[in-house]
Amino acid sequence: MTGLARVLLLRMKTLPSVWMDEEAEEREWSSATQNRYKSSISSCFREAMRAEKVTRNPMLLVRRNKEPMGRVRNLTDQEEADLRKAIKAKLRGRIMSGAQTSLDQLDIALYTGMRKGEQFTTDGDQVSLTDRVIYLDKTNNGSDRYVHLNSAAHSVLDRLLKEHARLGHPANAPLFLSKRKEPIRNPRKWFETALKQAGIEGVTLHTLRHTFASRLVMNRVPLHEVSKLMGHKSLSQTQRYAHLAGEIQLEALECLVPKPGTVPEQSGSQSGSLATNTISGQGQDVVVSRSYQPTY
Repeated sequence: MTGLARVLLLRMKTLPSVWMDEEAEEREWSSATQNRYKSSISSCFREAMRAEKVTRNPMLLVRRNKEPMGRVRNLTDQEEADLRKAIKAKLRGRIMSGAQTSLDQLDIALYTGMRKGEQFTTDGDQVSLTDRVIYLDKTNNGSDRYVHLNSAAHSVLDRLLKEHARLGHPANAPLFLSKRKEPIRNPRKWFETALKQAGIEGVTLHTLRHTFASRLVMNRVPLHEVSKLMGHKSLSQTQRYAHLAGEIQLEALECLVPKPGTVPEQSGSQSGSLATNTISGQGQDVVVSRSYQPTY
């Protein structure tokens, strides 16, 4: 990695930002791809600085590009049902006993919203069934957090930990183990097989995390709470789900509409200046707004 940093320094005959722009144009990188390269190259320079091979990190001068939020893809209820059916089906080359393990992985993803890297590195010691939480000390945003467990996730983890104890696995063993008792790092194989069997397209493992957030918003959970449950560092990351609360926002706007049986009336100065809009009902006049009325 330090050698790569020195090679990059030699290649950067211009300013780092200019060099990155030229590379992005030549290779047709998107803003997201350019940001990933910037982060990776910057990591190389940081390691080289620690090893005292270079004295500076030129990538600090390169600004991060603004990335579009992109379309949020989530599983519909029917797609989830089809996916579960496919997991339980007899698929060629798969041992049927693995179906329950696959369903457990699916349930924890949908009920906790954990990232793939978080879910498949969590061990039994990090789970507190009494407090109904999973403690994560290493997350993408650089801070630790607690993942709260609903009754469905609690039930799955309770059964998994009891099975671990029965098989004699140590307490710090990863939650999800293969038949060879090795940690499962990537469930991509069974997941993609089941998706194909179910005829579901445009879905990845990360879609399960989007589904978790989308369902919370559609069930009237405030965005700031969704942000906490997702482990987002800022609310801006959660704003991509705001459009799903459209129905709630429309209902909120209805509080401004006069209730049935009330008749809006205009009262105030007829010569212009300020006029007061009132709603008359049940013997009371309630001021709802003030607006300027022109003189004709």
